[in-house]
Amino acid sequence: GRMPFERPSSDIIFVREIEVYKAENPSLNVKVYFLFYENSAEVQKFDASIRRENAAFESLIRQKSLMMSRS
Repeated sequence: GRMPFERPSSDIIFVREIEVYKAENPSLNVKVYFLFYENSAEVQKFDASIRRENAAFESLIRQKSLMMSRS
């Protein structure tokens, strides 16, 4: 099936949705291309989203390790 596209954007959520779609449909050749102006607000917003996502994963990993060490 085709992935429903409302409106492509550089939003990290949209990128993750495409990654899940690709994982669920390995036979499809799915590619994503980004076009940004260097040092633009769009690039800064995308980079900030990536940093927040990384911080959230690091926090989850720390919490999981604390839970494991207590048991």
